[in-house]
Formats: sequence, structure tokens, C-alpha cells
Amino acid sequence: MKKINTGLIISIFIIIWIDYIPFKLPSFVEYPEKFEYVIYNLSLAYMASYIFYYINNYLPEKKNSKIIKKVIHNNIIDIITYRKILLNIKNTDFDENPEIVINRKKVHIEEYLQKFQKKLHKDLDSILTIKERLPTELLNYSLLLKRHPYFITDLKDFKNFNKYVDSYDLLSNKLYLEYKKTIKKQWLTTYIIYC
Repeated sequence: MKKINTGLIISIFIIIWIDYIPFKLPSFVEYPEKFEYVIYNLSLAYMASYIFYYINNYLPEKKNSKIIKKVIHNNIIDIITYRKILLNIKNTDFDENPEIVINRKKVHIEEYLQKFQKKLHKDLDSILTIKERLPTELLNYSLLLKRHPYFITDLKDFKNFNKYVDSYDLLSNKLYLEYKKTIKKQWLTTYIIYC
């Protein structure tokens, strides 16, 4: 936007100069009126294209970007919240009928894990719908979580539950850290552009 703003200011200045200022610089071309006419029309065309770009591209993109950031933020917060819940139940001794307490309700661990996996994949699918806009590392960690063998199949063997949680902890933490880096870069970029 900064380069376009500079071009817009130059275009406005040229139009004002040609239309309203009687003093003209000595001409270095054979037909100065035709040269002014061409420069004047190019400046008008640039202004029109700038307005068109601003209304049709920049404003909708800015609005979509805010919506996308909100969706990604909510999905990543959900993923981190699940990480905390899984870490809390990681060291639970599972007997023949393993149950955990979540929101003051007893839930069978298999039932909880099935709901967890559905929600995890729903959050990851939501993030991956905009994969073209995601930074590479954020996309990679999202795909790793989505395709990880532990999170694709149902967890039946609770002997592997600690490995399951450790894998989830590692990948979700990396995803979150990458997300924080992305937000920081975007904030700095936005700050630099508008200053």
C-alpha cells in the first residue's frame, strides 16, 4: 500500500500541476501539450486503478484477513486447551473401566478420545481450508497433526496413551509457537506499513 500511496500522491500532484498551475517547465519534447495530455491521462488512470484496487481488493482482503485470523486463533486455542486436558489425564492409571472427570462429569476415556479426535480434526480442517494463506511452518505443523498416525486411528491400547499425549503435546506446542511467531510478524508488518 505504501508504494501505491506514493504513486497516488504523485498522480494528484501532476493533475493539479497541469490543471491549475500556469507556470510550466520548459518543454523537452516537440509538442508539449500532447505530452502533458498523455501524462495527465496516465495520472487519472492511475488514480482510477488505485480507487478500484482499494475498493475491490484491499478492503475485502482486510476484512477476510480479520475473519481468518479470528478463526485460526480460536482453533489453535482449542488445540492448546486439549493439550492441557490430555496432559492432566496423562498419568491416570487406567483400570478395566477407565473414566475421567471433565467439567464435573465422569466420561469414559475412549468416548472422550473419540470426541477429542473429531474436534481436533474439525479444528485442523478449519485451519487447512485456508492453507494457501498460511505461513509454511504453520501449515507444516497443522498437516503433521492432521496426518499423525496416533490422531488418525482410534486409540484402543491405553499402553500407548502416554506416547499419544507426548506426540500431541510436542506437535501442538510447536504449532502454537509458530502461530505466535506469525502473529508477531504480522503485527510488525502492519505496524511498519501504517507508520
